[in-house]
Amino acid sequence: MIKLLALLVLSPLSYSAEFQSFKKCIETNIIELTQTDEFKSSNFIKYDDSQDDFDVKSWLENDLFPGWDPSKKMTLDYLDKAWQIDRKTGMRYIYKLMFLMDRNYNIELMNTALVKQINNDAHLTCSGIVK
Repeated sequence: MIKLLALLVLSPLSYSAEFQSFKKCIETNIIELTQTDEFKSSNFIKYDDSQDDFDVKSWLENDLFPGWDPSKKMTLDYLDKAWQIDRKTGMRYIYKLMFLMDRNYNIELMNTALVKQINNDAHLTCSGIVK
């Protein structure tokens, strides 16, 4: 009964212009937060066990960044650098990079603590829209 009452009270808010603006603000901020240099340099690339990911990892570690210490993990900023280099050199890895980047920037696949932090930061930024 309480849930039904809460839905009846809150449902008009979900259609309000303020709420829609708030929702759009949150979505935009989440994208912006995952595109910052701080985010990219502090989050490691997560590879699948696919041949495509193996090819990209090998290309990154052996060809693009040969001085890389293999005992360390690469961060997302290396994917961005690789993307730019691949576009200038014939786009041999472009699709493999695109799928790897898509998975690594997908908020639904990130660890829960990171998602919570990103959501909290976005809500803090947008909190002035709905009062």
